[in-house]
Amino acid sequence: MDPSVHQAAEGDAGEAQAQPHGHRPIHAVSVTGLTAVVDLSLANEFSCAVRYDGSSICWGGNGYGQLGDGTTVDRLTPVEVVP
Repeated sequence: MDPSVHQAAEGDAGEAQAQPHGHRPIHAVSVTGLTAVVDLSLANEFSCAVRYDGSSICWGGNGYGQLGDGTTVDRLTPVEVVP
C-alpha cells in the first residue's frame, strides 16, 4: 500500500480546486510532510489532515487564517495547527 497523499491542484498555494468549464487543467501533486495520517479534509483552497496521535496539520490558501497556524501566510507544505 502506498502511504503517500496526492491531491488535485491548480492554484499557486497548492490548494485543491475543482475545474470549472474551460479553465486551466488540474494535475495531481504529492503532498510532502504527511506522516501517520488517519483522516483528510479537502476544501476549495486548503486541506487538512488528522494524524494518528490526534494532532492536525493543514496546507494551502491561508488568507483568512483558516489553516490555524496563527498566520495568514499561504503554505505549500503542511503546518501544525495551533491548539
